[in-house]
Amino acid sequence: MIPERFLPADAEGEDTGLTVVDLVKRVQAGTITGKALHPEDRREVVKYLLREQRLTNLEMATLLKVSEKTMERDHQKIRAENALPRCRQFIYQTAGHIWQEAQNRIANIDREMRTASPDGRIAGNKASFDILIKAVKTLQSMGWLPKRESDSYGVTIVEAADARYVQRNAPAWETHEAGKAPPATDPSPASPGQGGPAGTGPV
Repeated sequence: MIPERFLPADAEGEDTGLTVVDLVKRVQAGTITGKALHPEDRREVVKYLLREQRLTNLEMATLLKVSEKTMERDHQKIRAENALPRCRQFIYQTAGHIWQEAQNRIANIDREMRTASPDGRIAGNKASFDILIKAVKTLQSMGWLPKRESDSYGVTIVEAADARYVQRNAPAWETHEAGKAPPATDPSPASPGQGGPAGTGPV
């Protein structure tokens, strides 16, 4: 028989008011074991222990009073839940997130520099520039930004992989291969709604 849920997030019926921390405390106090927990509650405890206490499989199995095989199954389930999607939208969101985080950190440095000493302002400017360069290089490694203008006329690898985009711009690329000046193409890596670095889409 599967135990009832303790955690209120997904539980049906009355809210118990318990949190993951509450369950961890009960487990550590020995008032409840892993076998008495619903599998989903137990996995939430395992995630907490992995994140906060860095316990090994054997240590968690001993603490929860379950087998190491049970712990391995929990780990496999957690890995499956954390799997990253292979889709264009996730690429857009990740690129946008990287760029936005870089801008946030640069803004934080700028605020601190308002009251900094001359040496502090110099160090702050260098740190801001380093953050910007790292963000650009990361986006280049993802194919979001070209490493050279001649690589793709500003066309990202993501867009170039899109069959419709390739077909639409094939004449321009063929002209370039022939040594002629390419006609104007749409060089935009992503529209603002797509979450690219230049846009304001999801991050």
